[in-house]
Amino acid sequence: MTSSRQPPLIALGDAGHNMLVAGIGGTGVLTVGALIGMAAHLEGKGCTVLDLTGMAQKGGAVTSHIRAGPTPDGIYTSRLGVATADLILACDMIVASGAEVLKTVDPGTTVAVANSDVTLTGEFQTNRKMDLEHNPI
Repeated sequence: MTSSRQPPLIALGDAGHNMLVAGIGGTGVLTVGALIGMAAHLEGKGCTVLDLTGMAQKGGAVTSHIRAGPTPDGIYTSRLGVATADLILACDMIVASGAEVLKTVDPGTTVAVANSDVTLTGEFQTNRKMDLEHNPI
């Protein structure tokens, strides 16, 4: 069954919208950033995408800092700073709960959408006693 309802659009306003996608290599983090960047381009909006991949090919942390605005004029930097994320898209909770991601959170403002499945990261290779038990809230 298909629905004719469309999701609500985010009003970019002058401040724009800041999104951080966090996951491990292979979870689609870079793809999400590329799709949002292209969608902004096709809509005539301003957008920057900064991908940080590190050891992504070995299951390491990957983040994509995405800033979108009505025009490129209001976007001065690509990397999200302290307490500037409007949205955290957590493809992997281990990476999303790391200090580099959490510092972008503004309590009371930032919204998080998270995948609760736990995936082994590269750290498991050196720390076999790592606790990956799923504890639902």
